[in-house]
Amino acid sequence: LMEGEEMFIGVLALTQSHGIGFSPSLLLKHKNSFEKARGDIEAEAARLVGHPVLLSSPQQVCSLLYEELKLPPPNSRAGEVGAMNKFKGANQTHTTNEETLQALSALHPLPGLILEHRHISKMLNTFINPLCEKAVRSRSAPSSASSGGGGAAA
Repeated sequence: LMEGEEMFIGVLALTQSHGIGFSPSLLLKHKNSFEKARGDIEAEAARLVGHPVLLSSPQQVCSLLYEELKLPPPNSRAGEVGAMNKFKGANQTHTTNEETLQALSALHPLPGLILEHRHISKMLNTFINPLCEKAVRSRSAPSSASSGGGGAAA
């Protein structure tokens, strides 16, 4: 175990001193493929239900699953107040959390598509888009080390 730790410390030191390789063009390629996959999922969902639907809207998804498709809403177990159901005013709205969508995916393909859409959107919004934006900013901003520390950008 000590040898493994020593090797890891060496790798960590090299990483700190040399950095980690980053390819903005490769990231952009992945961004485009993720966006295409998300668009394909949206198109498939629209085909399944016969009209466009905003899969990122919990209200639309809830209405679609429980009212339009008439999928059975999740039931709370006895003694568990609001375990699976959420209430808004006089109208009852049901949850569309991951566990519920996984259970409903056995009954209809749309909940599985919603889960895929959420996963891809999370990857795009949390990792890929911010890294692309940072890469664009760093490419357009002059580096203080390479410009001598105080020169104006050309």
